[in-house]
Amino acid sequence: MAKQKNTYKYSNFGNNVVDLRESRDFSQTHLADLLNLNKNVLGRIERGERPLRDVEILKLAEIFKVSTDLILDNKTEVDLDEQEKFLDYQRNNQKDISKQIPYFIEYLEREPGLTFEGRELSREEKKDIAVAFEVVNRLIGEKLYQK
Repeated sequence: MAKQKNTYKYSNFGNNVVDLRESRDFSQTHLADLLNLNKNVLGRIERGERPLRDVEILKLAEIFKVSTDLILDNKTEVDLDEQEKFLDYQRNNQKDISKQIPYFIEYLEREPGLTFEGRELSREEKKDIAVAFEVVNRLIGEKLYQK
């Protein structure tokens, strides 16, 4: 089966990421590490060859202390009060473990070389950990809603 070409036209977000990165004198490697991405993936994002994921947009906004609109080129002026409210909201939500579990599970699934007590985890073990987190999240949620 032929691979379908992505015909979606991305905005200038790639250029915006480059501008933000260079404004802080960050190397691609440093920003990629902060975003928990491979440097090559960040390069594809900056060239507009790969879209930003929601979590990456939020991380960029927090790293550079700008609005997501600025990153996505939806708006050129930044309302500092709104930006601060957004960052406060994001910081508060990051403390909510249940909202972080999907990101942790995604990390487990894509990160190579994860170890536990010095031994590399197999793909099956990573899946088992992800399932365990989902089950614990559901059980705690049910218990909290019963109170």
